[in-house]
Amino acid sequence: MTANPHLAPILDNFVTQKSPGFAVMVHAPWGAGKTHAVKAWLTEKQHLYISLFGVDSAAAVEEALFQAALDRDGGKETGKLAKLSSRASDTALKLLSGAFGKATNFSIDLSSVYRKSVISMAPDLLVFDDLERAQLSPPQLLSIINRFVEHENKSVILIANEDELITKKDDAGAEVLSVQKSDYSRWREKVVGRKITLKPEVDLALDAILGNLPDGGPDKFLPPHRAMIHQIFLLSGTGNLRLLRQSLGEFTRFFFDIPDNYRNQPKAMEGLLADFLALSVAWHAGDRLTRSDFNFRANSMRRAVAQVNSKVMQKSNMEVLQIAYSSFDRVGLDGRHLPTELALQIIVDGHATEQEIGAGFAQADAFKQIVQEAWRSLYWWRSIDEAEVKTAIQAVEAELQAETLTLPNVILHVFSTYLSLSHAGILDQTEAEIVSQAQAYVSSLENSGKISASGSPDRVRQWLHDDNSAGLGYSSRDSEAFVSI
Repeated sequence: MTANPHLAPILDNFVTQKSPGFAVMVHAPWGAGKTHAVKAWLTEKQHLYISLFGVDSAAAVEEALFQAALDRDGGKETGKLAKLSSRASDTALKLLSGAFGKATNFSIDLSSVYRKSVISMAPDLLVFDDLERAQLSPPQLLSIINRFVEHENKSVILIANEDELITKKDDAGAEVLSVQKSDYSRWREKVVGRKITLKPEVDLALDAILGNLPDGGPDKFLPPHRAMIHQIFLLSGTGNLRLLRQSLGEFTRFFFDIPDNYRNQPKAMEGLLADFLALSVAWHAGDRLTRSDFNFRANSMRRAVAQVNSKVMQKSNMEVLQIAYSSFDRVGLDGRHLPTELALQIIVDGHATEQEIGAGFAQADAFKQIVQEAWRSLYWWRSIDEAEVKTAIQAVEAELQAETLTLPNVILHVFSTYLSLSHAGILDQTEAEIVSQAQAYVSSLENSGKISASGSPDRVRQWLHDDNSAGLGYSSRDSEAFVSI
């Protein structure tokens, strides 16, 4: 099932029109697969495909078209002059032109005639790709293309990320207008009669990627996680299938270097894959993460202190990414599955030694399988089996009934984890019910003298600091419900 069922019918209708007088633009973000989709439609159709990457003049566009025409049939069947020298170089043709001129006292540029003959024999269907990568302003580019649309009566398909036609990035990475939108709209209206917007063909891309995995583990591990991979890509918001392909390729190479004792922990490996893909896609997108954003513990402490102090702070890049995945509980982005240093080595630097990988996993809390206490087991709910999660919930509930959990940071842990479990649909309680349960539990402990009255802000800050430095952190720490607790 294609994600773009509208593409073929619109293009089919377009090419049946004689001298349509307008071009069709196929638009999608960079890496969404628009070129692949159009080329699939072009199969067995007489056409000429021309990339405008780097062209900076009308002559360069004509040169690109000429080269595409030669590449299409090797210089054959391109007119009578092509038969004369289908393989002749420009130099040879210029020499022939000079000899012709001396013999007849009449000057003629045979190389130019040859080129025009080749171009004139081009098919009626022209496909221009990479418009946003041309070194021409959009109005200049569209005016050149209009020659083929209006004056040569060709059927012209344009492939572009239209957003990048209008905006470019300056040296600082900020987006700036390359042309006024009103000017661009006026020129586009003159040339383009229909714009087709495509969605990324994620399923087709995953079919290709997962169908070509190497033997020895990735071919068994990755396919069962197809739905999760698909969801992570959609939530990334990039729409760039090249980033997905690159990230899965890097994870595949990484997989072979993971020691067996870690590979044999399926739930933890699932969390590792989820975090790896979310981070890798964002990193390779180029403008979503910096190297310093990979300090998970620093980000966690920063949020915790801001909450206690009731400060509103500008969100870091990692916080923005965490919010993007907040509706998908399999993505944690907190260092439990992929610690900071290992994430930097594998994703940012692109390589880690066997010793570095071993050291990284030794610091990965999700792989430690800490199960001594029920509330700790519950904290690792993303990394343990469903049956273990239920057992941990029952044990924690029993401790709450007996009021044996009295350390403030442990109480915070239990109810913040409850919030995460509720959000994931595992715990049949609303956020409001969990907050009420927590307030009632703390009040009961205070009334029985098992804990003192609510701690001061300084004391709460100390609980947060102690717990984060112990390598755990709090679930749902960004939610209003957690702040209430």
